[in-house]
Amino acid sequence: MTEIIAYCLASSSEGNCYIYDFKEEEKHSIIMVECGIPFKEILSKLAKLQINIIDVQCCLITHAHRDHSYAVKELIKCGIPIYCSEMTANYLNIESYRMLKSGYLAELNENIKVIPFEVIHDIEGCLGFFIFNKDKSLLFINDSYKVPFDLTIFKPTIVFIECNYEDKITHILYNQAKKNNDKESIHRYERILKAHMGVYGCKKVLSHIDLTSCKFIALMHLSDRNSNEYKMKEEIYKAFKIRVGVCQKRGGIK
Repeated sequence: MTEIIAYCLASSSEGNCYIYDFKEEEKHSIIMVECGIPFKEILSKLAKLQINIIDVQCCLITHAHRDHSYAVKELIKCGIPIYCSEMTANYLNIESYRMLKSGYLAELNENIKVIPFEVIHDIEGCLGFFIFNKDKSLLFINDSYKVPFDLTIFKPTIVFIECNYEDKITHILYNQAKKNNDKESIHRYERILKAHMGVYGCKKVLSHIDLTSCKFIALMHLSDRNSNEYKMKEEIYKAFKIRVGVCQKRGGIK
């Protein structure tokens, strides 16, 4: 039987990086998703986990924003295969990559496969990932406003999903900004509401997934200003009765 060991190296608008070890007895298949922090920081945090960078078998990138792709060229220099959409590769100006298309199965190694799927954000080429082997699976949905893909086909063991803001707080602050004609804040909140999932959006997406085998939900990419991790964690748990953790800005899950 496989065990998925999940690590968060960073999770915020300043940087995102996650490690998943599909461990089967003594065999490890280590997958990186997102590389949005400096390469030296990745090396340092992996060393603390006793993981060597050469043991990372590939890196999947959801989209081209810097907080998800910062170290991509250093990873390529290390010989780590990069998986992303063609649009993301074009934005990042990289030629050495393995193209992912929404809905098309791809093999990451002899044991692990991925089905990428379209998500809507404020940049083209964004993907979510369903990563799986013969008995365990991970559903990964980071920066997104909505998911047009049919998620009912997935039955994940664990879920990592964006839960960027509390809806009530964010709408109150947005309305205050409009009342005060604070154009900078208005623009910021409109981008948040049109590009990210809050608690309501997170719950809506989760409701379309078969969670009968899910053992853990991790909330990612929480806003510094517009979130309360304890309330959000509690609300998601109440809705689905599945253990919930929160990915921390500087790394770790609690």
